[in-house]
Amino acid sequence: MRSIFTVFSLLSLMLLSYCKEKEEPKTDFSQFVIGEWSLSESYTATRQEEILDECNRQTTYTFGTSGIMNINPRATAYDSNNNPYCLAVLNDGLGVDLEYSVADDRFDSELGPANLEKVNEQTLRMMFDNEDLGVLVLVR
Repeated sequence: MRSIFTVFSLLSLMLLSYCKEKEEPKTDFSQFVIGEWSLSESYTATRQEEILDECNRQTTYTFGTSGIMNINPRATAYDSNNNPYCLAVLNDGLGVDLEYSVADDRFDSELGPANLEKVNEQTLRMMFDNEDLGVLVLVR
């Protein structure tokens, strides 16, 4: 009887360990950020959401493997008939290149340091130490 109880206990432990929620592997942000991202949301340092229109959401952040990122902001402009259109606002649509580095979940660039958070495989949250930059949410 005791051996049956022991076997049952061992089986229970094996089932519990198998069913135990697997820990998500630690994100390698130096690889996760690589590629093109679009601006999805923006918040002030006090977590007040900033209003973004469709043109603002076309702003791209492209992180290269060589430690260079390109920021290409878009904004709404109006023609002479007051019709809105999207305008690339820097360097004739080429954006601006900045050096960046990533160590663990910390990002650093000429914009300043930020904490990185992987929301899911398609969403990255950047929480800047600089209060003027606040929080950016980027999507693939």
